[in-house]
Amino acid sequence: MPRKIKVAKKKANEPDEFISTSSVVAQYVKNNYRALISGAVIGLVLFLVMFGWLYYTRGKEKEAVNLYNQAKRIYQSGPRIQKENQPRGEVYRTALEKLEEVYTNYSGTASATEASLYLGDCYYHLKEYDKAIEYYMHFIDTSEKRDYLRCFAFEGLGYCYEEQGNHQKALEYYQESIKESAGAIKELFYLNVARCYEALQDKTNALEFYQKAVEGQSNSLFVTLARDKIALLKN
Repeated sequence: MPRKIKVAKKKANEPDEFISTSSVVAQYVKNNYRALISGAVIGLVLFLVMFGWLYYTRGKEKEAVNLYNQAKRIYQSGPRIQKENQPRGEVYRTALEKLEEVYTNYSGTASATEASLYLGDCYYHLKEYDKAIEYYMHFIDTSEKRDYLRCFAFEGLGYCYEEQGNHQKALEYYQESIKESAGAIKELFYLNVARCYEALQDKTNALEFYQKAVEGQSNSLFVTLARDKIALLKN
């Protein structure tokens, strides 16, 4: 005898349950439509503000990059002018004006941070060492730890203090430049450290770092200089 198939009553009730749930939602919206509209409006305003801010900051960054690149091209013309036996001071002062504009008017952008490094370089070349130190320190404080330019900021600080006759302070910053360096021109940083030890009458450490400049390097000008220094100190 064929088995009787029972029909679940639950399915017959499902449309009623759906209608009941819809009614609850509709009633909630009816009772709270002012709050819901206000929330939607606030959300829209926040979205528009965020979108506008992103658009504004991207525009500012683009302007900063353009001005920064102009300043950097002027700065980089300094060595060429030196070869032509022309005074470099005016070049660095012209670069300073544009770099200061980037630094002041576009604060918070990546270009402004990097401009502070070149401002330090310009002031160093103009022999205004306290100003150079100020900008080098600003770059170190605001740049990211993995920024490959940080080693040059520490090196710049070393040069400034060395020019001021503070070889101990210069040594500390030259040592920091070695720590920050990825190794591309470490022989130059070793020479800087060795030179400071030599000025401090520490012959042993001077020899050690002149030797480090020589080890594993090609016959570059830095290595030739280090070899000459080693020969002199050993005599």
